Amino acid sequence: MDVLVLGHSFVRRLGEFCDKEDSYGNLKLYPHRFNIHFLGFGGAHIANLRAAIPNVWEMEPAIVVLQIGGNDISFTNQNATLIGQSILDFAKVLLQTPTVKQVVICKLHYRYQVPGQRRMPLQYNLCVDQINTHLGDLTRDIAQITIQPHRGMFQNWQSLRAPDGIHLNALGMNKYFTSIRGSIIDAHNILTAPLAVSRR
Repeated sequence: MDVLVLGHSFVRRLGEFCDKEDSYGNLKLYPHRFNIHFLGFGGAHIANLRAAIPNVWEMEPAIVVLQIGGNDISFTNQNATLIGQSILDFAKVLLQTPTVKQVVICKLHYRYQVPGQRRMPLQYNLCVDQINTHLGDLTRDIAQITIQPHRGMFQNWQSLRAPDGIHLNALGMNKYFTSIRGSIIDAHNILTAPLAVSRR
């Protein structure tokens, strides 16, 4: 089964992390069951990812794991409802491609301001909470879209960040690896459940 992990720099860095660690290749999933692809773009916004749709057609994934939205929160746009709806709309576009059967939307991550770094939008983390909650509400009754909560990544989250206050350090990357891997297994279980064919 082909799986695409798609999104912003977190995805790109996860792919690089797996490439460097031999034992982490293919997210430690059996290659005869899963073929994992990473497609991550630094600084990507939701709108940018629409340009990746041809890649989705080419890779033919059954599952897409989507990590996007954090860069859409800006000084001029902290409309959680609008951002959440845009993420959902993109997930629905992915489901319109011929092979995609399940989309996993990952919760957005917190950030903290680092002195000397580019200023972070005010109330950024509050907006993250609002988007994450809204996504849960929007997808509650959509069987083909699930939310990955990134369990264990919101308690003491500052300890998981790199010095820039945005990206993940080694500990954070290991937790992110486990979360993304788990989301793929969960999505696979949904697709292979006895009632999966009748639901779709």
